[in-house]
Formats: sequence, structure tokens, C-alpha cells
Amino acid sequence: MFMKLRFTVVSLSLLLIMIMGASFAVAQDKAPITLRFSWWGNDTRTERTQKVIEMFQQENPGITIEADPQTTFNDYWIAMESQG
Repeated sequence: MFMKLRFTVVSLSLLLIMIMGASFAVAQDKAPITLRFSWWGNDTRTERTQKVIEMFQQENPGITIEADPQTTFNDYWIAMESQG
């Protein structure tokens, strides 16, 4: 249980750091930005992550987050390899 909570906190922290960097870029040139955010997990994690993304986009209209949820750890890495 602790590991899942810890992993979720770390993942959401990384998302926040990525988003803050994008916010700075938008403040600099006002050009629209689209970011893709991928993760793996169950439906609960997907719902929570989507809520955070929606809240961020409401506060930062110049930034769009493309959600790319994967069901399993293996599916996540297959998706990452195909993007490289």
C-alpha cells in the first residue's frame, strides 16, 4: 500500500514539474503548447490523473495535455518505444 501511494505521489509530482515548465514557456511567448502525458495504472489512477490534468488546463488555457493512459506497465513501455 505504501509503495502505491509513494509511486502516485512521485508520479503526480513529476507531472506538476513538467506542467510548471510548460507554464513558464507559455508565459514567455504565448504560443499554444500541447504536451502528452503517459502513465499506467487502474481506472482509479486514470480518473485521478485526468482530474489533475483538467484542473491544470482550466488554470492554463494556453496548454493542452494529451492524456495517454496505459493499463499495464508493459503496455506503457510499448507505447514509449513506439514514440521514440
